[in-house]
Amino acid sequence: MATYIAYGLRIKSNIPFPELVVSEPSDTGDLEPDVCIEFGEIDWEKVKEAEVNCSQSICGILKDGIPLGDFWVSGGNLIQVQPLPGIELEFIRPIIMGPLISALLRQRGFLVLHASSVLLGESAFVFMGHSGAGKSTLATALNQKGYPLITDDVTAIRWDPLEETWQVLAGYPNVRLLPDSAEYLGYTFDKLSLIHPLALKRNKALQEGFDQRCVPVGKIYSLDNTFASKTWIEILNHQSAVIDLIRFTRVSHLLRDPENLRTHLEQCTRLAKQVKIARLHRHRSLEYIPNLISDLEVEAGLSTTQKATISNLGEHQINLSVMSV
Repeated sequence: MATYIAYGLRIKSNIPFPELVVSEPSDTGDLEPDVCIEFGEIDWEKVKEAEVNCSQSICGILKDGIPLGDFWVSGGNLIQVQPLPGIELEFIRPIIMGPLISALLRQRGFLVLHASSVLLGESAFVFMGHSGAGKSTLATALNQKGYPLITDDVTAIRWDPLEETWQVLAGYPNVRLLPDSAEYLGYTFDKLSLIHPLALKRNKALQEGFDQRCVPVGKIYSLDNTFASKTWIEILNHQSAVIDLIRFTRVSHLLRDPENLRTHLEQCTRLAKQVKIARLHRHRSLEYIPNLISDLEVEAGLSTTQKATISNLGEHQINLSVMSV
């Protein structure tokens, strides 16, 4: 078994996750793991016993176009997966680190968005969107400019009562890219690691420029999918902001009990009152990404000196990343 660190949690797993940060013994000592991931037979008697609290016990059929097996997510500390005969681990792993870890994080009280997050200045810029909206591409382009990645695709947010701010938890240093995005960003797609043989995207590990801290939320953007001739930012009113937060919350279909629905609405309502939320309209061509990054730097209030320093770091990162492909 290996122990990993992601989303501020110690995760013990009997299956490997190459994309996660391995926890060194000195990091955790004799501490018990916060989360266990188990690959094997599910104890359905325990599942029945736990069904009394439906918000803390979720089970169902794993699907990625076709049935892959069964799963159980329980108590914010356990993910169990029982694959169908003949189903390889590589098909299961991305579902664990996508929908299932999202469900577990929500059981632990986090607001979990379908979003990627990057550190600009001293706060997290969060980019929400459905699959294919360009979240990972934008996060990677910002990372190449020297802005640290916080998390890709799964953004877990919590209210910190001591700091009195909303915080984004660091995920793990990996992005998933489509062929055109990988080529634009300077990577050879065929040399990136497979997610599984049928996946359209591939994994790109970011060895440099990953921030493992909890960072305060600065601004949240939903990526608009309609065509725009230029980049412009539409500040959302409170009602529209709440709607977008709900729309881009992960695994809402799994957590439909009254308690979860109430908590989720309260979180979205409060976050929309306390953090600027906007809709990002932009030209969909990848060639316009530098213009978009410049606009985001203005939004972040970065000075020319700060941008120059970060850009120099980014050039170093790009060289390291390209060499490591």
